[in-house]
Amino acid sequence: MTNSLRYRLEAAVSHWGDLFLSPLVRQSDHGVVFLILHSITSQPRFKIDATPEQLERTIHVIRDSGRSVISLPEAVDRLTKDRVDRSYVVLTFDDGYKDFCEQAMPVLRRLDAPATVSILPHYVQSQEPFEFSTGSGRRSMSWNDLRSLLEDDANRVTIANHSHSHRDFSQLSVEEALRDIEQSQTAIEDHLGFTPRHFTYPFGSPGSASHHLVRERFEAVLAGGWGVNARAKDLGNLRRIPVLAYDGQRSLKLKAAGAPTAYRMLRTVAKGLLGRS
Repeated sequence: MTNSLRYRLEAAVSHWGDLFLSPLVRQSDHGVVFLILHSITSQPRFKIDATPEQLERTIHVIRDSGRSVISLPEAVDRLTKDRVDRSYVVLTFDDGYKDFCEQAMPVLRRLDAPATVSILPHYVQSQEPFEFSTGSGRRSMSWNDLRSLLEDDANRVTIANHSHSHRDFSQLSVEEALRDIEQSQTAIEDHLGFTPRHFTYPFGSPGSASHHLVRERFEAVLAGGWGVNARAKDLGNLRRIPVLAYDGQRSLKLKAAGAPTAYRMLRTVAKGLLGRS
């Protein structure tokens, strides 16, 4: 199946499936949902890209459904103190693309919405095009871009550590993981003058051997998975849900509630059947 055909099929399942699924799904009325975004661009190239208009629509859907967009530090505070008495959403942007400050920030400022951006010091420093597939050919914000964000939007933007160069932590030894954490933390401290308190796993994949090293060095660890975070122990492995280019209003409403979408359910069933065959 070609990528184009697969994309159209996923979009159709998402649209029609969520049309019928939305009224049937019980949506959580408390807890914190983390949404994953990547590049914000007027010319999406990958399904994990989003346009500025879709980012704006996402924020409106969250608020229209009675949920609040909060910062990562506020989410940590609420989870730590077990004050998750209603539904909240945290917007997270992975990889620190240049278009975060060019395309995402104008929307976030206009709608007064906080966000977390997770950066990769190797690409910030070198300004090399990203090598991994979902960001291929794009460039990172520079240290100057990041310093400007901290100066102009300190109350709106949280900067998290996303590893040094986006290596898959599930494939790293304990020694390699420790070296990566120390290298990335030191670079951020040297260039931005603060020590990150939050870590985002590349590919959303925790390394089982090194996870304790990550957990003991950060207040919160953002990973993959799906669902709502409602307890203090979730801070060590926060579940996050991706926003995709073809997500419509119904899909976004389900995701903002931490509920499964039609395509997510179909994939889960398919994997189960293949796993048993």
